[in-house]
Amino acid sequence: MTARCSLFAVLSLLAAVAATRGATVYDPTQRWQDPCPVLDAPHLSYWGVNLGYVLPADHDATAWDELGFVETELWGMLLYWENDSGSDIEMRLHWDTLTLQNFDGSSSSYSLTMARAFFQYSQRFGGGFGLRLDASPGLYAAIEELGSDGFFVPCGVTAVQNFGPGFACHAGASVYPDFDRTVDPRVGLLWKGEDTWRFELAYPETRLTLGSPDRFAFYAGARARLWPEFSMGDDPRERIRYEEARAFVGIQWRAGQTIGLSLQAGQTLARKLAFEANDEEIDVDDAPFVRFGLVGLFE
Repeated sequence: MTARCSLFAVLSLLAAVAATRGATVYDPTQRWQDPCPVLDAPHLSYWGVNLGYVLPADHDATAWDELGFVETELWGMLLYWENDSGSDIEMRLHWDTLTLQNFDGSSSSYSLTMARAFFQYSQRFGGGFGLRLDASPGLYAAIEELGSDGFFVPCGVTAVQNFGPGFACHAGASVYPDFDRTVDPRVGLLWKGEDTWRFELAYPETRLTLGSPDRFAFYAGARARLWPEFSMGDDPRERIRYEEARAFVGIQWRAGQTIGLSLQAGQTLARKLAFEANDEEIDVDDAPFVRFGLVGLFE
């Protein structure tokens, strides 16, 4: 009920914003004259694989060894469709696994998995205003316990205002029904200079990109991730939540006609593991990380 009320409040607020902005029917003749850096950002890739490792770090749990994290991310685009009415639809599949090494005082690994679909609908209006809705239904659970009790449907809504060539703002919220953190804000300002630079000052992620990502680019930024929650199946602790912040730098470049590579490194910060049933929280020390990525680029 709380999640539904929160989502209704967010939608009501955005509807009020749309009314205040006097959102009018979209004029397709204006789209490419003044593209929005948020809603009209080009799609550069259609699949990707990322592998990462967070170095082992100490924590305040008793009888546990240092925790290391192995990250695996795979995604692929299923559909992208747009029309002359200013709307577009995007569908992707995602499989993300976070494997905790030496978890629970055991030398074995414990993998937390998000196996989900991603749906996104964007609608442009007159005056540079737009709305974006998204949902990510799927399984959020320990990989050993994938089942119906791990099925959740995170969703979100974002209002976008384009102010002119290369400058826009956006605001909204992510909603996580049945999670401990039910609502997380989305807010940001974005500047873009042709194909040479892009800067988004935002929450949950701020990023500066120099260069063109489909050729060669350097980037740096910071990100907060406070919501991932996973079912633990028959474990009496019921669910586990992982929180962290990251600061990072990286490079990405085109290594072939349709292949792109990326390398990222940085520091994890403010990390915490929390269990639902007993309100136990484990603080994990900061640790450096490295990630390698491979993507399929459009020609």
